Amino acid sequence: MIASAPYFSGGEQYLLDVAAALRARGHVVTVAANRRLASELRQRGIEAKVLPLGPKLSGRNIIQVVLFPLWWLYLTTWLATLHLRRNVGIVHCQYKKEQVLVSLAAAFLGIRLVWTEHGPLPGFMAGKRWLIAVYRILSALPERIIAVSEATRWDLIAHGLDGNKIVTIPNGILTAPPAGPPPRGLARIFSAGRLIAGKGHALVIEAMPYVVERVPEATLAIAGDGPLASELNRLSERLHLKDKVTLLGHIPREEVRRQIEASSLVVVPSLA
Repeated sequence: MIASAPYFSGGEQYLLDVAAALRARGHVVTVAANRRLASELRQRGIEAKVLPLGPKLSGRNIIQVVLFPLWWLYLTTWLATLHLRRNVGIVHCQYKKEQVLVSLAAAFLGIRLVWTEHGPLPGFMAGKRWLIAVYRILSALPERIIAVSEATRWDLIAHGLDGNKIVTIPNGILTAPPAGPPPRGLARIFSAGRLIAGKGHALVIEAMPYVVERVPEATLAIAGDGPLASELNRLSERLHLKDKVTLLGHIPREEVRRQIEASSLVVVPSLA
């Protein structure tokens, strides 16, 4: 499994769940990731190798563009060496950078390939048609593409991908059924996700003054880590919501489950 993300968030929790389930079925699983993510995965009991995958692939990063052939050769050599030692059965990719670089390497070496898609293509590719066209061509390489929702599956099909190779495996958290209706006046709102602009957490915080005006006891808790943490804290203070909005940071899966079960409303914002 290859993951180019710089830190642990929702996509990496998905990867951790898949890796743990595969190991429970007797498979040997190794995750290749950047140093920080590899360290966090090891703390969670997953074998992880440090692979300097660098920042996200971007046409604006001229160094990445110029060095693309060397980067692909490096990954092909690494994967070939691992294949000789362990007879790799399947390579799994879930982000665009490894879907480009590692998929080409896996196809060259004749290793079976699986992708996971977490959302609509335009949102991940800034609506650039040429990028979507390249992605459509590369989608011929994986044997299966996992969509985490039916909406994602239909979006992939709408963009020209082969629906016969796309399977939907919902990504979520099992929670206990509520014991009864929430107590009168309870207005605890919960949201979880990486703290980036596309997730829309600022929009939820900006809505809180209107919520509090109507339900004074309402509170908002947001779980997740990311580059916008400080900005969201400042937004809460500017709107005089310091005692109403709490950023929990990254919390374990079980704590997310507990937060959901303890809340009267779960909000999943998105600007994608």
